[in-house]
Amino acid sequence: MPFRLQPDKQVFSISQPKARVVMVLNAQHAGIERQAIDYSTEKVAINVDISTLDPTDLLYLTMALAPSLDVDLESPAQWMPGDIFASKYTLLLHGVLGVMMLQTAKPYSNTSLGQYHTQIYSRELNAAPLTDRDGGLPTRQRWRFPRFA
Repeated sequence: MPFRLQPDKQVFSISQPKARVVMVLNAQHAGIERQAIDYSTEKVAINVDISTLDPTDLLYLTMALAPSLDVDLESPAQWMPGDIFASKYTLLLHGVLGVMMLQTAKPYSNTSLGQYHTQIYSRELNAAPLTDRDGGLPTRQRWRFPRFA
């Protein structure tokens, strides 16, 4: 996340809505070391005299963010961003259907359909990081060699 340094400002607020800072992993700037950065759940503080640094340089921070704890539980739209929900809808659907249908003594119980949805959920869950990384497009050729006897 880039921050523009300002000579009169030592504390910066994060710009991610509904997120909190869990950890600052890395800082990239010529005059600022990682040890000179303190953080709280919403703010990042720099313990260096910023007036001595070049204001045109951006400070890049790699941070671990987590959902904020003040999310309204009555509003599912706030649980995760809409684009993630839209792109992972079938993954979530298969997971919910698998868990629901594997319950016993319910009117919607169906062991074979529950196993089917659970298998699809597991397959899509394992493929999700690869799909997110390459946008669903193959980045390299995948060869499948025939099995020899």
